Amino acid sequence: MIYMQFLVYESARRAVNELIEFQPNQAESIVNILCSELVTFPYLQTSYQDDYHGPRLRLRCEEYTMIVPQLYCTIMAAEHPNWNRAKSIARELMRRYRNMCAHLHLEPRISDERIDVGAVRREATAC
Repeated sequence: MIYMQFLVYESARRAVNELIEFQPNQAESIVNILCSELVTFPYLQTSYQDDYHGPRLRLRCEEYTMIVPQLYCTIMAAEHPNWNRAKSIARELMRRYRNMCAHLHLEPRISDERIDVGAVRREATAC
């Protein structure tokens, strides 16, 4: 049942990415979905590590270590007030991301939430 819930979260995230064009709303929606998705993922990794689902789940680790830090940096670098709702939940996303990384013995790509906003802006424009 949790596996199916995880697949729903993942599909919803991908649909939001395609369907919502206004970036602040898109980012907020994706953060909300990822907050749920990142809680179920470590459980599934542990439960299905020897199952046929295991290898497919492991493929998602790299995706999370790319998507979450990039999304966080994009949100935190934004200056317009339209991004405030996404910013209000971005720190929770990072907390859950770090918990997932710790549980799965992964190195999070962002080591400190207190980042230099100027550096993030430069990095966001370079991507």
